[in-house]
Order: sequence, then structure tokens, then C-alpha cells
Amino acid sequence: MTYPILISISTATILIFLHKRIKQYEKKKIFLLLDAIGLCAFSVIGTLDGITYELNIFGILFLGMITAVGGGITRDIITNNIPVIFKEDFYATISLIVSFVIYLLYIFNRLFYLEIIFVIILGVLLRALVIYKKISLPKI
Repeated sequence: MTYPILISISTATILIFLHKRIKQYEKKKIFLLLDAIGLCAFSVIGTLDGITYELNIFGILFLGMITAVGGGITRDIITNNIPVIFKEDFYATISLIVSFVIYLLYIFNRLFYLEIIFVIILGVLLRALVIYKKISLPKI
């Protein structure tokens, strides 16, 4: 479990040193990429916790989504911004998709590290596609 911590610290250190060299529009892209990675990683963590506590499918998916989206909401409130989940509908949906895929992997006994990393990568790519194509859920 120390590898994710080391990767996070290394990435943060590199970004701190490159902060002044990176242009403003590139900072936004980096922020969105790191946010997508965090969204998917925390979805997986919450889902695995729900599986560990033997919750039903709704509890597992809800825990996965709340774990992922809660951090982003807290971040946005602390920085005095409108939370992303209230501006972009698809944000929480990606978390639910990632959580559901992890749950399916668990059901079919395919929940291994390589599959989990693959799901995170697919979730990040889906988030990037949603941002790039400006996809949103239908408005009510």
C-alpha cells in the first residue's frame, strides 16, 4: 500500500517544481486529469469497502460514489467554488459506472490488481472523453 503514497508524493513534488513553468491552460488540463484519477481511484476504494462490509449492491454503489464525489465537493467548498457535481451531471455517473464495474468483477471472481488498474484507466479515459466532447446528462 505504500506505492500509491510514494507515487502521489512524487507527482506532487514534480508539479510543485514545474508550477511556474506550466501555462494556465495546461494547469487546468493537469487538474482535470488528476481529478479524474482521484475520482476513479476513490470510487474503487469506496466500492471495495462496501464489498468488505458485505453491503447490498445499492450500499456498495452508494459508498463508492460518496467516497469519490465527497472529496471533490469538500475541495470545491474549501476553495470557494461551486462543486463540480452541481455543474457537471456526468461527474457522479462516472463514479457509479466505475463502482458497478468493480462490483461485477467481484461477482465474477475477477477482482485482481491488474483488473482494478484497468478499470481506473478506463474511468479516467471516460472522464476525459466526457470533458473533451462536453457530454452531459439530459436536463430535466
